[in-house]
Amino acid sequence: NPVGMESDYQKMQRQHAELMNAARSKPRKSKILAGMLGILFGALGAENWYLGYYGRASVQLGLTLISGGLLAPISSIWGVIDGIKIMASGPDSRSAYDANGNLLV
Repeated sequence: NPVGMESDYQKMQRQHAELMNAARSKPRKSKILAGMLGILFGALGAENWYLGYYGRASVQLGLTLISGGLLAPISSIWGVIDGIKIMASGPDSRSAYDANGNLLV
């Protein structure tokens, strides 16, 4: 290696270290909190707001508000199902990740 040039292996090691440091410094979202938000406040789309799924959250909230609360039970059932799926999910499940692709802890 010429002086000042890093090998592919050294470059990979440096990139890996940078990624690991970035992952450690990023706050991770709670699986339990997301699940409980869905179970308790599903009619408002709380679990989806928390996880960054703003489109889904808007639909849940819209169902509740636009119907004057008449369709709130549908949004609530949706939230309960989401909450259970989130809390029961393993790392191989889509429900175990937030909208940015970060694994819930």
